[in-house]
Amino acid sequence: MRITPFLLLVLFTTPCLAQHEAILAPIHTLFEGMKSRDTAAIRKVFHPEATLYTVVKQPQSGLPALRPEKLSEFLNAMGKPRTDVYLELTWNEKVLIDGDFAQVWADYAFYLNGNFHHCGVDAFQLIRNAKGEWLIFVLSDTRRTADCRVPAEVESRAKKG
Repeated sequence: MRITPFLLLVLFTTPCLAQHEAILAPIHTLFEGMKSRDTAAIRKVFHPEATLYTVVKQPQSGLPALRPEKLSEFLNAMGKPRTDVYLELTWNEKVLIDGDFAQVWADYAFYLNGNFHHCGVDAFQLIRNAKGEWLIFVLSDTRRTADCRVPAEVESRAKKG
């Protein structure tokens, strides 16, 4: 059998793609859990010692600051009864891997009840546990309402809900 460049490409990229999908899976589960208020599903994708941060501007000075949030606070907020529907969509995901450590950087747009609310960047750090599962141990994000360039394909997904 002759090995062609295409066959080499398939042989070497397939395991990488599978690894990327395994790393992105808990992130997609997180967003589905946010949409459906399924705190059990959300909790499963986080390491017990996970931390969450939002990079914000201080109101008086305009200087950057971190707004930390405990995982328990986030879970409580996601589990509260609400009629609002949360939809967070990502694109342009960049996955970096070093053994049992991975990082994902992705642009996102957040929709509230089907209407655009804000955009920014999500930065996830994940660890692979003893079972081979990827868990989020740091989630950081930025949030803005201006200068949001959401691709048409993402806007289309948002309309489908």
